[in-house]
Amino acid sequence: MTRINERRFLDLVYGRSGQPVNLKQHLEEIAEPVQLDNFWSQTDEFMVRPPTPPFVPAKTGLDVATQVELCELFDFEIEVKPVLEVLTGKTMEQALVEVAEEEELQELRKQQFVQLEIHNAHLAEIERLEERNRRYREEQTRRKAQATLAASMRRLAADKVAARNFTKAYLEPLLPNVFEQLTERGYFYDSVESEIEQNFLKPILDSLFERNRLERSARLLVDGVIHEASSSIADFSNGNLQNRAPNSGCSLFVTTLQAVSQRHTEYRELGRHLMTEALVNLCFPKLAYSVVSWIIEEMVTLAVNNLQLAANARREILQSTALEIYNEVIDEAIEDLVSSSSLS
Repeated sequence: MTRINERRFLDLVYGRSGQPVNLKQHLEEIAEPVQLDNFWSQTDEFMVRPPTPPFVPAKTGLDVATQVELCELFDFEIEVKPVLEVLTGKTMEQALVEVAEEEELQELRKQQFVQLEIHNAHLAEIERLEERNRRYREEQTRRKAQATLAASMRRLAADKVAARNFTKAYLEPLLPNVFEQLTERGYFYDSVESEIEQNFLKPILDSLFERNRLERSARLLVDGVIHEASSSIADFSNGNLQNRAPNSGCSLFVTTLQAVSQRHTEYRELGRHLMTEALVNLCFPKLAYSVVSWIIEEMVTLAVNNLQLAANARREILQSTALEIYNEVIDEAIEDLVSSSSLS
């Protein structure tokens, strides 16, 4: 059951489909007996290894023995002592030579160390001199740059002064005319006066003109009504005069009509006179105020121009003084630079 489940799981994993197959129909039963033979074997036990014999090299020659007595070989006092003296002398001589060589090498090392110290001191002195020369060159370059900058600044200041003087000489006669023209055209104005004209005088004049227009319209309306009434009365009187003979009543009516027309004319003339007088009384203070304000404005403008002239004169004096002081300082710096460079 477990194998079947495992096979199904593998089929699902690898995407294969499995079908159960009946294999019993292919099985056959073996009826003949099988002959069996039994065999067995036994190995011997391991034998103990004998120890390895030592290595003995083969002989290459013959062994010979010789017996030498002490008195038969040589005489120590005669033969060995001179040799020992020579060996000892040579050894001592060689030792002394080696000691002298070591002392000489030590002295050479001392001399080499002293020469190395002197060489290092010379290198340090050369480096110090090169550094001083480099500083001198940098200082010389910097002083030259400062001198060039100072000369350019002096030229620039001279050009500015010349341009300013030329501009001042050219614009001095033009400035008053320009300011006068701009003032006349209204580019320079008093804010208080402009605000009074816009917010106070303009509404009053507008209301005055509106009242004058309404009064004129009313007068025209009254004149029209009176004219129509006079025309109707005249027509009525002319019709009655044609129908009836003249009498004292008609003459009285005509006289009354003439008196009314004359009075209307007088009232109209009186109204015009009163309106003219009222306009004069209303506008004269405003004109006087405008004239006074104009006079005050001119006086203030004159005072401001005087103050501006004084301020410009003071500024020019300060600028000229500062320029002179600046030129003196630059000249002193250049003199110090020249003196220091000459000393170096």
